Formats: sequence, C-alpha cells, structure tokens
Amino acid sequence: MEVIYHINPGYDSFFMSSFDSKGMTEEQMINEVLKRVEAVYTAFKLYDEHKRSHENEEYKEFKREFLAKVRRNREVKK
Repeated sequence: MEVIYHINPGYDSFFMSSFDSKGMTEEQMINEVLKRVEAVYTAFKLYDEHKRSHENEEYKEFKREFLAKVRRNREVKK
C-alpha cells in the first residue's frame, strides 16, 4: 500500500509525504500516516504564514511608494 498526502492550494510550493508500508502492521501504518500528515501540515502552515507576512510587507512598501509619488505630484501641481 502506498499512502500520499499533499497540500497544494494554488501556491508555488508543493508539500507532500509518502512512505512504503510494506511489512508494517496496521498500527505502524496509522502512526506513520499521522506523523507525516502532521509534518506536512506544519510545514505548509509555516510556509503560508511566511508568505502572507512577506506579501503584506511588499504591499505596505508598494503603498508607501505610491502615496509618496502621489504627494510629490500634488506638490508639483500647486
């Protein structure tokens, strides 16, 4: 049996974990699945938080620059 868990909701990164369950008991398989699901989910959440934070900083910088240009243009026209 092959188990694959992945998260890719339209982001530029792909988070996945898989393992080969040959020779494992049902309990070992369940433990491996849970361990990997938690790891993939944690990695995705960290990435998502970082990406959102970074995008917010880029937007704030763009907004500051845009407003500065607007103010300069208003001062020139006065």
